[in-house]
Amino acid sequence: MTYPNSKWTKDHPLNHIIGPLSRPVSTRLQLQEQALFCYYDAFLTSVEPKTYKEALTQACWIEAMQEEIREFERLEVWELVPRPDKVM
Repeated sequence: MTYPNSKWTKDHPLNHIIGPLSRPVSTRLQLQEQALFCYYDAFLTSVEPKTYKEALTQACWIEAMQEEIREFERLEVWELVPRPDKVM
């Protein structure tokens, strides 16, 4: 069904379509959200420490780890047990 005053019809010329036809249509909002996610991901990968030892060099990460431990204690999701003898 076509609508005479609509700019979208099922008979839209294929040569006016940008990109592969098999890909679903993305709205501007979706493209913007995807771009923001890429920026967010790039930001995290450049800031987040790769190891525990690296995290211990930054006060903000030490605080974040302590906050996480406090939450574990508050929610009672773990129990501190003695260290085995043969572990350093």
